[in-house]
Amino acid sequence: MALLGALQNSLSGITANQEALRITSNNIANVNNPTFARSEVQQSTRVLGGQGAGVFTETAERVIDRFLERAVLESESDLESASVQRQILDQFQSLLGDPDSDSTATARLDKVFGALSTLAQNPTDSFARRDVVDKLNGFLGEVTRVAEDIQGLRQTIQDRLGDRVDEANRLLRELSDLNPRLVAQNAQGASATGLQNRAAELTSQLSQLIDIKVETNPNNSLSIRTASGAQLVGDTYAQLSIDRTGSVSSGTLFPRIQIERFDNQTNASLGAPQDFQANIRSGEIAGLIDLRDDILPQVSRELGEFASQVRTEFNRVHNEFTAVPPPATLSGRPTGLAAGNDANFTGQVTLAVVDRTTNRLVDEVLVDFDAGTATSLSSGAPGTNFGGGTLGDAINAINTEFASGPSGASVSLTNGTLSIDSGTPNQGLSISQDPSNPSQRAGQGFSAFFGLNDLVTSDASGNFENGVSATDSLNDTTPGGGDITLRLVDGNGRVVTTATINTNTAGGTYGDVFTSGTSGFNQSGQLGAFGNFLITGTGQVVFNPGPGFDDLEVQVVNDTTNMAGSGLTVTQFGGIGDAALEEAALGLEVSPRVANDLSAMATAEYTRGQAVGDLVLGGGDQRGARALEEIATTQIGFDAAGGQPIRTTTLGNYMSNVLAGAGALAAQAQNREIDAQALLTELSQRRGDVSGVNMEEELANLVVFQNSFNASARVLQSVQDAFDQLLAVV
Repeated sequence: MALLGALQNSLSGITANQEALRITSNNIANVNNPTFARSEVQQSTRVLGGQGAGVFTETAERVIDRFLERAVLESESDLESASVQRQILDQFQSLLGDPDSDSTATARLDKVFGALSTLAQNPTDSFARRDVVDKLNGFLGEVTRVAEDIQGLRQTIQDRLGDRVDEANRLLRELSDLNPRLVAQNAQGASATGLQNRAAELTSQLSQLIDIKVETNPNNSLSIRTASGAQLVGDTYAQLSIDRTGSVSSGTLFPRIQIERFDNQTNASLGAPQDFQANIRSGEIAGLIDLRDDILPQVSRELGEFASQVRTEFNRVHNEFTAVPPPATLSGRPTGLAAGNDANFTGQVTLAVVDRTTNRLVDEVLVDFDAGTATSLSSGAPGTNFGGGTLGDAINAINTEFASGPSGASVSLTNGTLSIDSGTPNQGLSISQDPSNPSQRAGQGFSAFFGLNDLVTSDASGNFENGVSATDSLNDTTPGGGDITLRLVDGNGRVVTTATINTNTAGGTYGDVFTSGTSGFNQSGQLGAFGNFLITGTGQVVFNPGPGFDDLEVQVVNDTTNMAGSGLTVTQFGGIGDAALEEAALGLEVSPRVANDLSAMATAEYTRGQAVGDLVLGGGDQRGARALEEIATTQIGFDAAGGQPIRTTTLGNYMSNVLAGAGALAAQAQNREIDAQALLTELSQRRGDVSGVNMEEELANLVVFQNSFNASARVLQSVQDAFDQLLAVV
């Protein structure tokens, strides 16, 4: 009986120590695996019938601190969010160029003013004019390039988001597949440390994509949720989805990330996909979304505000001066206005017809918007009264006065574009502001408002101060009226509500569509429950969120209107939505009329107060070039845009602030990454102290278990010898 007990003890010792050696060896093999938690060997005495029956190794358990495990997962999410933002913003910084380089937007702007200074010294020099056009086009092209690069980065981010969502789905599916195996191991009383370590590796990868919390259930299965509580793996498993997009622009409305849950056994869908994006608060996916929807658009709006003021200032000056010889025709940019719109101008402007060969005055019409009259210099008649009437009334009065004089000039407003024809190719046009009482509409002179003599053109003006009022017609020429669809989104990008108004059904005026509480967007059943639209004194349409809805933003979903046949939509004209401002930086270039004919550059000033036949323009006049050069030091009022506050400064200083702001964003992302990395390193070290493999300790255990194995083997050998001797006696 003693020999049998010794045999049993030795065999149990061999088996137990063999298992302990396997576990210890596995620990040593994973010494460099950061997600691996060492397994601890516990041996206990086996008792049968009240008698010792050897030893056995209990089910191995991973040595972990659940608090540290959770903290590490959170830190990994924060690090990946900061890291991806740092990477993209570093890439954006490289696109902006070295601040000391002469190719940045600010350096190119300085070159423009340098070329204008040279032109001012010799305004008739064609080489100096060409240099101004080339330098200005180089500067404008750089601004447009940066604006396009921002949208290109957003496209890259959107593509990357799709890839990361696919990766998250792979991890969620594999984690879900592990659960039945973990439960089975638990039911059998077998060690599940291998599966648990694999699950830890997968959850670490998942935490780098989205923020998660992991809990182990009593049956050993895993329950995985987001930090906000949305379940990803448990009784069911989730799959995420995001629609891929084509080309990205400032007006792109990105699809949101959706979640759909499936049965673990049948893989059948358990309901329609639901919005999930608001539940993603950290990790690489959250970092990418913030870049795409907030950080890069912020810089884009700053660039749009800058581009808008560049175009406004250069065109303001250029419209106040005249080319020599003066152009035979002047045609403006589409405004969306029609003859029936109120004139809404104040002050005085002179429309002059000049002989292009001699630069002598042929005729001029003084338009006094305060008095509501148009008077021809040559006719000597009292003039034509149009009162405080419409644009059509003012145009008719001007044409009546031109018809009474010798020039044959005329003014027309077609498809929202104002044009002036001098009458013959031998005559040219000059538009001159009254120095003491200049014409103004929403802060812009007559010529500048219509863009009759613009130097800079772009895809969108970015200047939405258009002087309209609530009673002005939208001039929508869309058959049956165009539909305007707007939506409100909150700070998390979630759609709060969407509303559609038909211009014909609403009534057709700005007030009908926007400010009316009975027919427009301000109805409580439309957007009025969340705030209200108003039309500013300069004609811009703005949305004021109501109390408790300060983070709401208006987005344009669709707009099929066509104002006065100009191709402009109502939302483009009124500057509704951030995309309208961002688009102001696109397609910037010197007006083809000037680029293709250098003599069209307005460098001279019309001499007012002269009689018919007097010299009114001089080829060597440098005052227009000087005025363009002085834009460099002009203090300009900028609206709040992106991260830039309302301020008054020069163009160069504002652009420097935009570039500095972009650099600050990159620096902040880098600092967040450094801080997150330091925290993760500290937490990982602490976790390693608890769960990590200590080589010295494991090697010592290896020696102990090996010796125990050998001792059991020797006992077994002794038992075998005893049995051999006993059998020999028998």
